[in-house]
Amino acid sequence: MTKLVNEFSVSLPDNGKELRFNTTKDLLRWANAELAPYQGIDAKRIGNSNLRSIWDQHISFFNHVIENSNQFDQKIKLKQEGEAKSINDSIRNSFSNVSNGIYITSGHELYPAIFDLARTSPDLGAILLVTLRKDSTNTLGQLGQFGIGFNQIIKLAINAARSKGSRDWLQPQRKELAALKDESQSTLDSIRKALDDQNAAIATQRDDEATEHEARLDQWQGIKDSVASDWEKLKKVYDEQLALAAPTQYWNTRAKNHRNAAISFAGAFTVTLGASICAFAHWAMPHLLEVAGNKDISPILTLIPIAIPAFAVIWVLKMLSRLLSENLQMMRDARERETMVKTFLALMHDDTAGKSLINDNDRILILHSLFRPSSVTAADDAPPVHWFDILTNKVGASTAKK
Repeated sequence: MTKLVNEFSVSLPDNGKELRFNTTKDLLRWANAELAPYQGIDAKRIGNSNLRSIWDQHISFFNHVIENSNQFDQKIKLKQEGEAKSINDSIRNSFSNVSNGIYITSGHELYPAIFDLARTSPDLGAILLVTLRKDSTNTLGQLGQFGIGFNQIIKLAINAARSKGSRDWLQPQRKELAALKDESQSTLDSIRKALDDQNAAIATQRDDEATEHEARLDQWQGIKDSVASDWEKLKKVYDEQLALAAPTQYWNTRAKNHRNAAISFAGAFTVTLGASICAFAHWAMPHLLEVAGNKDISPILTLIPIAIPAFAVIWVLKMLSRLLSENLQMMRDARERETMVKTFLALMHDDTAGKSLINDNDRILILHSLFRPSSVTAADDAPPVHWFDILTNKVGASTAKK
């Protein structure tokens, strides 16, 4: 069913009724109903060529309405509105021959009589069809000097044949049927209008739903983009934390190794110092006490056997103390770097804010500070450089006095 571009109505000349056409379905239903009685009549049996021509004109008119209605549907489907409107106007103009009584339709009261006669004699049916036309006087002519048209005489004969009481008792039924037809047409129009309103409401609802659907798609796309962005950031944070988790363990292990080395060097320093003191007390002290009262022995020769081992022990103690100091500083440096790594990891993502607290520039600065080369220099804790010279000078001065 296709709605006409320009709806139209046609007034029937015989009974004043009105035909209304809103869609092509209305046109097709009406034209097919009008053509149905003609299907049972063999037009070739009409002997008079003029009568047969008029008969064929009526059939051609209804076929023309059907053909144009189908063409209108096709043009609408192809969205050729201009051509569809032209066909619509052509259909409406062709119905002028219905409103002026040239084409006889089922609205005429003698329309059934045409086909009743045509089934028996097609010529009589064709004559009655010509008689019912508005131009029948010009076609059939008049009877003699009275000026009575042949069409009136034929109508008189038809009405006389139908006036045997049947017309009177059937008149109420005809009026009732006409009223029912009008009522059904009105109901049909109201139903059609309701359907049109419903279709319009459905179309509006579909448009609203399509708009809402597009809005939801845009909203979901925004959420997906946001989630994808957050996911990429979290992956980056996770990858960096995972990559820096190993250096944290490395620095922790290095600090422990330096601590253990410092403990070892501290123990070695303590053992060496204790052993040297014990050796000095065991061997050097009795030797010094023994030669202290002997003034014939030179003090330098007395101190040389003690000074050489003493220097060796002092050198070993100096190396041990330096190694101890370096390991302590390396341990502190490793602990500091471990703390820096953990602080950096803590700043990589804030659970409260849900984002990173540092940017790429901060990351470069922190990583540069974190992975700088170690520069540990042990403090020189050796005894004064000239103590032996001072001791030698003092010993030499005391000898000279003597």
